[in-house]
Parts: sequence; C-alpha cells; structure tokens
Amino acid sequence: MKNAIKWLGIITLVVGIGLSFTACSGDDGGGDGGKKTFTVTFDSNGGSVIPAQHVTEGGQAEIPSVSPIKGLAGLYLGEIAEDDVICTFDGWFAPDNETEFDFNTTLTGNITLTARWIEPDVSPINIDSQTGTGIIAKTVSYVNSNANKYTLLIDDDIDLSPQSLTVSGVNLTIIGIGNEREIRLSANGIMFTIGHSVFTYTNLGLTLGNNITLVGRSISGNGDQNNNNCVVYLRGGSSFTMLNGSKVTGNTSTSSSFSTGNGAAVYVSNGVFTMKDGSSITGNTATFSNPSTKTVAGLCHGGDYYITINMEGGSIIGNTAENGDASINCKVSLSGNATIGSLRILSYNYDLGSRIHCPIIVNPDWNGTVQLLSLHGGYSSIDYADMDTVINCWMNQPVLQAAGGYTLQKADVENILSLGNFFSSSNVTPQAISPDYKIEDSGTGIGKLVKVTP
Repeated sequence: MKNAIKWLGIITLVVGIGLSFTACSGDDGGGDGGKKTFTVTFDSNGGSVIPAQHVTEGGQAEIPSVSPIKGLAGLYLGEIAEDDVICTFDGWFAPDNETEFDFNTTLTGNITLTARWIEPDVSPINIDSQTGTGIIAKTVSYVNSNANKYTLLIDDDIDLSPQSLTVSGVNLTIIGIGNEREIRLSANGIMFTIGHSVFTYTNLGLTLGNNITLVGRSISGNGDQNNNNCVVYLRGGSSFTMLNGSKVTGNTSTSSSFSTGNGAAVYVSNGVFTMKDGSSITGNTATFSNPSTKTVAGLCHGGDYYITINMEGGSIIGNTAENGDASINCKVSLSGNATIGSLRILSYNYDLGSRIHCPIIVNPDWNGTVQLLSLHGGYSSIDYADMDTVINCWMNQPVLQAAGGYTLQKADVENILSLGNFFSSSNVTPQAISPDYKIEDSGTGIGKLVKVTP
C-alpha cells in the first residue's frame, strides 16, 4: 500500500511538471495568470531594425523609437544637405489599414506594424547613361556637359580613376551619407584635376563636404604601388574647398615634377584653395628630393599673382617629405583653428626683378599654430643662389602681417612655435634661422624678421 501511494505521488509530480511546461510554450500560450502573450512585429520598411515586443493579453504595445532612413545616394541639382533627402517618418500602420495604429489599443492577437515614410521633395538626377564607371565618374561626365551647381551624395566607399572638371560654371560638392566614405584612387595619376593650365575658368570648383576622405595611392596603404602625382591639382583660376569632416590622405608621390610631385596631396597652380575647421591634409609622402624646390608633401603651389590660400581652420600636419607639410609662395591667410606642422614661405623674384614677399596674413580670430616655419628665397638660381642673398631679402621684411583692420599681437608671434631654416634655390646647406634671427614680437616692427641683438 505504501509503495502504491509512493508511485502515485511520483506520477502526479511528473504530470504537474508537464502541464507547467505546456502553459509556457507557444505564441499564444499562457504565462501571466493564464493570460496569453501576443507578439508585435515591427517592419521598419527600410529603416532601422526594431525588436519585436511580447505583450500580455489585455496590454498595449509601446511606441518604439525609429531612426530616419538615410538620404538617397545620387547627384542632385543645387546645394543639398543630407537632411534634405532623408525620408520623414509618418507613423506605424496595421495591414490593410490607412489609419495610423493607436498604441493605446488593447491587443487581442499577434500583429505586424509597418512603418510609413514620406519621401523627400527632391530626387536624384538619372546619370545611368553617362560614360565612366561608378557614380563619381558618371557624375563628372554629366556635370561637364551640364554646367551648374550640384551636390553628390555617396553612401559607400568608391574606387575612382583620375577625373577632370573642365567647364566654367560647374560647382560640385561631394558629401558622405551616414559615416566616413573613402574615395580611393584606383590608378596612377591625379584623382581630381580642376581646370586647365591654359584657360581661365569662371566659377569652376570642387568642394569636399562632411564624411569625405580622398585616399591616394601608396604601397603601404591603398594600392600595390606608389603614385607619381598629387591627389588634387588646382589651376586655371578654379577653386577647391575642404569643409568640416573632409580629408586628403594616403598618397605617396614619387614624381620629380614640381607641379604634380611636390604637393603629394594638393597642388595649387592658379586658383583659390580654402580649408575650414575640421578638415585635414595628413598622412601623405613625397619621396623625390630636389634641392632647388625642397619637396613638400601636404600643400604646395607655384608662384602666381592669382593664387589665394585661405586656411579658415583645418590642419595640414603629419605629412612626410624633405620640407614636410606645406610650401607657400603667396600670401596665406590664417584664421580660426588653422594649424600647419611645417611651413615654408617664399620671397619671389618676378620678371621685372621686384621681390614679392609672401608673409602669413593673421586674422584676429586665429588661435591655431605654425609648429615650424622656414623661409625660402625663391626659385631663381641667379638671385637666390647663395644664403646671404636669401637672408638679406628677408631682413626687416614682414613674416607675419595683420589682416585689414587688425593689429598684430605678441600672441600671434608666439603662435609660431619654432623657426626652422633659411633655404636657397641652389644646393646650399640650409642655415638655421635662430638664434641669430627672430620674428619681432613688439613695437612698430612686430611681425618682421630682425637680427637678434646681443
């Protein structure tokens, strides 16, 4: 009798356990006092993934947060921001229901809610028939045939063969959607040539917007060989602008050409180059060593009356070459957080023999630095062949010059962290500027190069 009772208890326990598991299983099984549990599935319809919700019978679903659908990649007419092409969320809708779902509704079963989006008012231009491989090459083909102002939005990294913008009236801005987008040079050459050396262009320009990085060619980086050119070549009175979040990097130039090799990142022959806060030129290398030109890897340009360099912020730093980051033989204007690692400025001798000094123009809001500053005589082997001539051409001449309406301050001089060398145009050993010379930091001669008084 006792054994029978014992076996009856075991059977009762096993049956009870089995019933307990049955109550917890299945989409509509019980669990909360015998109530059913319903699944709310969210179809974001192209938006971010929304986890399903499990709601007890008699309860309500919670309104989920949803990220907007990213902008539609493509070429747009005019100035377009990423936000202008983002679809606007219009609510959650049940199947076959034109009325937005009410999240105060008591659930009586499983349900799938689908997000509805309002498409933007603008749509991209169809460039499928254009020549070239990929969205950027097709864009260049299209804008060169239809001069206007355009914005190109890209949502992926792109390999690009060398391209040229060659028509007056073309202004192209490239913006990356969502995250940083790399445009990688896929073949030896200049990624973007803007303008032509024998023409003067009106209103022709390229702008790099947020999340755009131009990557050149380098054995150690992108590609199986180095490049023999710069990444961007500006000429013919055109313009190149780098906005916040843009970068030029990863190019190793082996060229012996002054115009395409010395500026491994950007070379300005004739035109306007502008950098804004948050832009950078870094990680570029020029391997060719030329005593007369002193190879530079970041920004370089030739002597021309029609060159303007505006660093309204941004940085040119961390580039490797004989002369480092930047070589500028026209007036460069510094403002905002503009920072240059190593900078060489030049005094030029033009056809009539008159020297044109190229000082740094300081604006009142400049709070960046020039970490190392060198002074060059010029490229004339006759007038700047010896070091004494180079030094004499700079003596008592402005190295720093105040922008209009501003007076130089001692702090402006102190933003030049260190003085480098005097350079000549011939193969003459550079001479250290300090301790024999300095930039005057007070009085009426502030900003000029003067000899240190013992």
